[in-house]
Amino acid sequence: VLSVPLIKEGQWVATLSLHHSSAREWSEAEIKLAQETAERTWAAVERARAEQNLRESEEQFRRAIEDAPIPVIMHAEDGEVLQISRTWTELTGYTLEDKDVIQTWLTLAYGFGGEQVRDAMEKAFAPQTGKPMRAVVFDITTKQGEHRTWSFSASTPGILRDGRRFVVGMAEDITERKRAEEALRESENRLNLSLTGANLGTWTYNAKTNEFWADERAKIMHGFAPEHPMTFEEAGSCVHPEDRELARNNFVEAVKSRSGLDHEFRIVLPDGEIRWICSYAEFIELDETFYGISQDITKRKEAEEALRVSEQRLRVALEHTPILVYTT
Repeated sequence: VLSVPLIKEGQWVATLSLHHSSAREWSEAEIKLAQETAERTWAAVERARAEQNLRESEEQFRRAIEDAPIPVIMHAEDGEVLQISRTWTELTGYTLEDKDVIQTWLTLAYGFGGEQVRDAMEKAFAPQTGKPMRAVVFDITTKQGEHRTWSFSASTPGILRDGRRFVVGMAEDITERKRAEEALRESENRLNLSLTGANLGTWTYNAKTNEFWADERAKIMHGFAPEHPMTFEEAGSCVHPEDRELARNNFVEAVKSRSGLDHEFRIVLPDGEIRWICSYAEFIELDETFYGISQDITKRKEAEEALRVSEQRLRVALEHTPILVYTT
């Protein structure tokens, strides 16, 4: 029996044993051949294990892509689409057979916008400078003709077993978020138009942090430029001296009682002009903040004053007339 132990990194890992039908003396050449055979056998075993591990790793990777809860695509640098996730197909309607090359996908999903996506992909594969693509927003068209918005990112290139490079692209479908943002913008635009038409300014005051904010209309109403960061103190300093104490007391009481505010007062603009302001606010306990609106009611006050003066003049005239006047 000839036994050849295999020592790797100082540890025994295996033994190759050769048996002969009768006792004999093994030559040096035979021993050397046995040692080489042992090394080659061990190398083959290691290679088989590595290949098995690689296959298992590739299978795990394949399943990770296939079962991903987001749209995922894997394609080689020559354009071959290697794999897509089920979510990708569910959202777009396209299968791997529909787009076996990336160019087909770009044409189907992006149309004229495909050039922008293609440029981003080429940069990811660029020698020396290849870098991941981060959250690039694209509009896509599904197989059913529906338009959706994706935020697309791609990995740095990896190497396939055949030597080709590949990238894995991942998308987040942000269609609903974009629609919500657009709806919010439209709502804000309508609100701004309404506020502008009604000559209303808006403001907030946090009773806990003393943070104050006013929109452009409120700033202009108080004689400040729209871009000026008007403070609470500056707004208060605009109040007419004769109305200042009452306005301050009303506001302090509202803050103390965490109640609403409804007050009319005069302000003095930088050029000396006096305007009437109506300030109304509701207190929201959740964030301890007053949400208020301010309206320039000068014309209303002037009309009320003109009516009062007119009625006074009429009363005086009636008191001094020598004839009988009555109403029914």
